[in-house]
Amino acid sequence: MTTTPKDLADAPEMPEPKARTAAGGFYSADQLAARDQQWQAKIDVLRHDLECAHARIAAERKDAERFDWIARQHLEELSFALVIDRPHDGEYEVWGDHREPVYGKTFRDAIDAAMQKESDHG
Repeated sequence: MTTTPKDLADAPEMPEPKARTAAGGFYSADQLAARDQQWQAKIDVLRHDLECAHARIAAERKDAERFDWIARQHLEELSFALVIDRPHDGEYEVWGDHREPVYGKTFRDAIDAAMQKESDHG
C-alpha cells in the first residue's frame, strides 16, 4: 500500500516528543525553546572565545617569527632606534644584516619591514 499526499493530510497530527526532566516530568515546548536559546548563547560565547584564541595564537606566532629573525642577525649589524629630528621622525628604525635601515610606525612594523627586505634580497 502506498501513501499519497492526501493520506498524509488526512492523518492525525502526531504529538511532539517531550523531553523528560531530571525529576521525571516533562518539559513544555516553551521550556525546551528557552533551553535551546540558552545552549545557543553558550555555543556563541564559545565560538567567540575560539576566534579570539586563534587571533591571539596568530599574533604570538608572528612575534615568535620576529624574535627568530632578531636571533639570526649578527650583533654588530643589528640596531634599533626611534627616529627623532630627521626624516622618518617618530618612526622606528631597524638595521639588520641587510645593512640598510628600514622604518615602521611601530617596532613590530619596522621588524616586519626588515624581515621582508631580507626575504626580497634573498
